[in-house]
Amino acid sequence: LKTAIGEKEVLSPSEYDEQTSELYELWDVTLNEVWGVLKRLLDDETMNALTEEEREWIIWKEAEIRKTEEEHGNDTMQSAIVNLRAAELTEKRVDDLLIILESVKRQS
Repeated sequence: LKTAIGEKEVLSPSEYDEQTSELYELWDVTLNEVWGVLKRLLDDETMNALTEEEREWIIWKEAEIRKTEEEHGNDTMQSAIVNLRAAELTEKRVDDLLIILESVKRQS
């Protein structure tokens, strides 16, 4: 999708919606994979703290997505815009978790 956007490939609204949905799903799967690695490597106390942080992040992410939905309520591309926002937020969270993972690996 990023390549298609960068190359200005023309996508129909439904194709864009499908592509952004797939992008969000890929980032969500990646987040869960990184989470699984952290769960195996971190001690219980650290993982519990990270889990609480994750719960707070999920609440924040859902609020951000609702804001995006409200801002684009009548837009024909609303679904794609919301998917893209969710993908961006999830990608950023993956980046944050990868920093934690790198820190854990350096300490081992």
